[in-house]
Amino acid sequence: NYRPNLSVLYYPVVDMVLRGYGFPEIKRDFEKISPIHHLSEATPSTLILLGTKDPIVSVETIRAYQDKLLQKGVDCELHLFEGAGHPIFLYRKPLTEDYYKVRKLTDDFLKREGFL
Repeated sequence: NYRPNLSVLYYPVVDMVLRGYGFPEIKRDFEKISPIHHLSEATPSTLILLGTKDPIVSVETIRAYQDKLLQKGVDCELHLFEGAGHPIFLYRKPLTEDYYKVRKLTDDFLKREGFL
């Protein structure tokens, strides 16, 4: 059994059932693969970055995920990018202010957790 040291999640699909995301096989087995159904005190510290206009992952779902982690005593830092979609920025387009903000938030989290 392997467990990550940290979680850095960019616009993550954490609940496969709420909005019916994925293929029929996923819907049938959503509890086996949806991260929101496998949180525990052993879940590592987590950074989540999400756009408020993400058409796949809702702010409400991410807040529920964060709340569950916090209730279990797991550090979970959430940053919302106002008006951003999925993804927050496009890797093959000119870099935006959001790109640099994502980098800084990620670097700051990794430094704080002792990984940079």
